Amino acid sequence: MSTIPVSESQLQVLLDPILIERRAKVRFPLELGVRYRTLGRGAHLAGVGSVVNMSRGGILVASQQEIDVGTRIELNIEWPSLLDGRVPLRFVTVGKVVRSDASGFAVMLAQYQFRTAGRPVTQSMPRAAEGAKAPGLKH
Repeated sequence: MSTIPVSESQLQVLLDPILIERRAKVRFPLELGVRYRTLGRGAHLAGVGSVVNMSRGGILVASQQEIDVGTRIELNIEWPSLLDGRVPLRFVTVGKVVRSDASGFAVMLAQYQFRTAGRPVTQSMPRAAEGAKAPGLKH
């Protein structure tokens, strides 16, 4: 039986555990503003932060507050798309904090929905059309 010389670095690679992605859902990196508030009993916390990434099952939020693991929380996220090209949207979700530290927290989603965020974004009219009369309207 012959032996193959192995360097110390090659041996270390063989002995190191293989890093495997354990998440079942793909995460998408995002930078979206978020408002949050805790739900249920106990001290109620509210604040603002930034979505770092999200998947179908969870959201990672960068925040200045550390929120206890197990806390139910509502996230109100500024969505980047407009409904019908003019109405701002919010992605509103309720979930449970599953990880938290000084830089932010991770939330496992229980339910979510899109809501309109208020008045539609106004689009300015071209100058030539400002004085034009709309057909069928009396001016």
